[in-house]
Amino acid sequence: MQIHFVSTKKLLVEGMTLLLKENGNYEIGRIFDSYKQLEEGRGLISDDVVVLTDPEFDCSTVEVLETLQSVGLRIPVVLITRKNRLRSVTVLFKYCVRAILLEDSRVTDFYASIAAATSGKPYLTATISQALTEEILHGEPKQKKLSHRERQVMGLIASGIKNNEIARRLSLSEKTVSSHKNNIKIRLNLHGTSEIVQYAIENDLVARKKPLATSLSTNRLV
Repeated sequence: MQIHFVSTKKLLVEGMTLLLKENGNYEIGRIFDSYKQLEEGRGLISDDVVVLTDPEFDCSTVEVLETLQSVGLRIPVVLITRKNRLRSVTVLFKYCVRAILLEDSRVTDFYASIAAATSGKPYLTATISQALTEEILHGEPKQKKLSHRERQVMGLIASGIKNNEIARRLSLSEKTVSSHKNNIKIRLNLHGTSEIVQYAIENDLVARKKPLATSLSTNRLV
């Protein structure tokens, strides 16, 4: 069984591949720079595991997972994310995600998550278990009230794209885009574009780039 990686974070991937080589139980597969490359090369992998980091492009993690499933790619996923981008654990596990790790997770958690994914079983760290418990007790995020199209529009708005360009990209009229924008504000009780942008960032509906530092000497992924 091979372990494939989808990430633009070269230092993080180098660290994880080094750990797997030291473990000796897994074969390193392909390393894709984007989920689109994985989609195009889906015929080259089967019965394997994909390690996916937060997407560094204009869409959310859920959008990526939805796309991969829509093209028939349904292999176990280990998701590496940042704590401030951790949203909707129950939703993520519906999309073949078998483990969710934070970038500062312990190396032992990384090994355990890979072992679980290769066996088709879920793995929950203490942090993810707590997030899942809170989600069950308090319900899913308000963003679930949004339709797929509204989430697309919100992500593009948060990227600083104007209504006319959003309309062109999504093959909609500007009037329809404005209608989606108004629905977003009503459904989420937001006031103005600045609040839409802030909500999108906080709820992983638009990618944010951040410098990455990797350290293996502390027994953590980062």
